[in-house]
Amino acid sequence: MIQQLVKQGYVAQAYLELKPMVERVHRVGGFYEWWSLDNQPRGSSGYRGSAGVLGRAIELLQEWAEQNRENR
Repeated sequence: MIQQLVKQGYVAQAYLELKPMVERVHRVGGFYEWWSLDNQPRGSSGYRGSAGVLGRAIELLQEWAEQNRENR
């Protein structure tokens, strides 16, 4: 979803949606397969699917920032 927000030009919304996900990964120190309703990590702590998706979303935001550097 975040990647598509960036691709469709909704960069501010994409950033707002991505930020809590990145903060959660930082807070718990890793990636997990899924999260409980009370925001606790569950499943495999070695799950890397979410790492790739978050990483790509970050890359897209960085690419957008680089391309729009002069428009600030």
